[in-house]
Amino acid sequence: MNRKLIAFLEIVCGVLLLFLSITVFSQPNTDMLSGICIGFGSALFVLGVVTFIRILTVSEEKHKELVREKRIEQKDERNNVILSKSSNITSKIMTYIIIIMIFVLSFIGVDKLIIIGLSSLLILKVVLLIIFSNYYSKKL
Repeated sequence: MNRKLIAFLEIVCGVLLLFLSITVFSQPNTDMLSGICIGFGSALFVLGVVTFIRILTVSEEKHKELVREKRIEQKDERNNVILSKSSNITSKIMTYIIIIMIFVLSFIGVDKLIIIGLSSLLILKVVLLIIFSNYYSKKL
């Protein structure tokens, strides 16, 4: 019953946000708020509908079994190592992609604020790496 209520609330909130974007935020000076409401409203509506369909198609016993299997998979050491390695490689590739984007955008003359923003992402990545390395070295 709890899952059905959550799905219903997601659908209702999504429809309300879509309604707000069409009626209340229809003025030209509220385009940004209208776009935000449309985005969040659409996402909530679709999420609620998908959750509701899943509730109707998957029995409660099957759902509990799937949740139990998911917890076992999350605690599996092999899966954790695979996830850690793939996250590390993805992070390295994204770093190179951001660096290439910075160079390309610099050469084509894009506004300096955009280039500074992308560069700050690299700095943020290094800071987060240091913070999480210290955290996990103390925890593990």
